[in-house]
Amino acid sequence: MIVASGAVVTQLDTPMPGPADIVGGVAIVAGLIYMGYEAVVVAPEIADKLDDVCATLEKVVKQTLSEPVPDLKPEKPKQPKSTPKVDPVIPDGAPHGPPKGGDGKRVYYHYTTSAAAASIKATGLRPGPSGFVYLTPTLYTSKSQVMKELALDPTVGGRDVYFIAALPRDWPLIGPETVPESLEFEQPGGGIQYKSAKPIPPSMLEGPFPIGGE
Repeated sequence: MIVASGAVVTQLDTPMPGPADIVGGVAIVAGLIYMGYEAVVVAPEIADKLDDVCATLEKVVKQTLSEPVPDLKPEKPKQPKSTPKVDPVIPDGAPHGPPKGGDGKRVYYHYTTSAAAASIKATGLRPGPSGFVYLTPTLYTSKSQVMKELALDPTVGGRDVYFIAALPRDWPLIGPETVPESLEFEQPGGGIQYKSAKPIPPSMLEGPFPIGGE
């Protein structure tokens, strides 16, 4: 540590100048000169130390100025990886219109009543008052679920059988669509449906098959 006593600068203990010595020594000498001391009497051994202090200070300043300035630009946020597209699935986990049989056809289901089954088997599926034949890719195992999800008219009778329609891939269909809720029939809807404006001949149908559960 370097201290000043009157006009004399002495060093008490530190053998080598450290950062505190550098700052303290320069501050003391500058302060003495500022207060009007034109000459500063320094002991010979202290004069050598002050020379070392000045040389060290000069090196520190040069080294500091020569160091590169760190790049403080903020890093660009990484773009999240794109999520792969997943084909939609119907409630039972099978894809819409799954191909069956390896012959380039897609399978759909049409739910109806036992009373209407004989006519469908003989003449096929024909568009009703809406102008469409309604199909679904979902194979239901519950009669009540068929009525609810396809929002069917209960006054016609409960749907207890179904036909399988094996259609060519280029068969014109509208869909898939989500079946809307029916306030008239008090059915929630939510199932998946396709619509065909073309009649489906008996040769493309299999059935009727009973729906297993209630």
